[in-house]
Amino acid sequence: MSDRTTQARSPHPSGHRLERLWPYLAAALLSLAIYFWVADLWKADFKVLFTYYSGGDLFWNAATLKGLMENGSHLVNPSLGAPFGLQTYDFPASDALYYGLLRLLSVFAGNYATTINLFYVLSYPLTALSALWVFRRFAIGTVPGVICSLFYTFLAAHFRRGLPHLQFACYYLVPLLFWVVLTIGIPGGGRPSGGLKEMLKSRWFLGRLAVCVAVGSFGFYYSFFGMFFLAGGGLFAWAVHKYRTGFLASSVLVGAMLLTSLCNVLPNIMFWAREGTWFVRRLRRRSMDSRSHTSCSRTLATGFPCWRSSDGSMWSRAAPTKLLRQPVLE
Repeated sequence: MSDRTTQARSPHPSGHRLERLWPYLAAALLSLAIYFWVADLWKADFKVLFTYYSGGDLFWNAATLKGLMENGSHLVNPSLGAPFGLQTYDFPASDALYYGLLRLLSVFAGNYATTINLFYVLSYPLTALSALWVFRRFAIGTVPGVICSLFYTFLAAHFRRGLPHLQFACYYLVPLLFWVVLTIGIPGGGRPSGGLKEMLKSRWFLGRLAVCVAVGSFGFYYSFFGMFFLAGGGLFAWAVHKYRTGFLASSVLVGAMLLTSLCNVLPNIMFWAREGTWFVRRLRRRSMDSRSHTSCSRTLATGFPCWRSSDGSMWSRAAPTKLLRQPVLE
């Protein structure tokens, strides 16, 4: 009898879990509902891009994603840049997580336009969820947290960036980044006691390390500002709170973010080591052109500039039908 009474009085685990999850569910659904209403998405065809505004990187994003879906790589696309194909090794980018999420979503979407549209639409609930999670970590109430997360989700930058700047419009990692910065620079927050070694082994630090790795794989834009604010948070912890361990932890996180960015551009570095950088290849090409086609010191009687071929003959590129063989003046 006493056991039954105890079970009846004890809170139901599923009810307690639902009580914790309903704010996140409400924030995600409200963000989707508001965006559907604002953008009239029930009239949209998801198989066609929402906009074809020529500004920004819309067509570059579409071509890169289509090449990633067809070839498995965003660095090489044989369907562009005839006759040799397109290679983007000379444009390093720390975008492994960004392209990984797009590639994962494309498995279910099946079409590059549908993938881009869904990726942008899903950025609204993801932004609301990450913002609400951070607000709750700092003891902000449920209702104010949901309202503030919706305000943050519907910033003007989210609409202004849109599809043309898809990567910048998906800023759902920014709240998590500032959660890391604030918890590193401000005492408390469940920080483990002990020295730096104990902190580096704790779940408290590993969670923040995972956030920094994710930010470092979402573009140089987020990586640069992430390292800047992390360094500022560490200096604040050391100078104001005399917390040397916090400064050292922020330094480790900055190094981890920098190392993540370098790992993202490792294919580009390997290509440069094998083929040379763009500047080196350009100098090499000019050197080869100067050996095969030496500029003539004078023009032909026709008035066109002339060159010396490798066999010693002189010819005019402007008049290809006349192959004029004359003695070359050194």
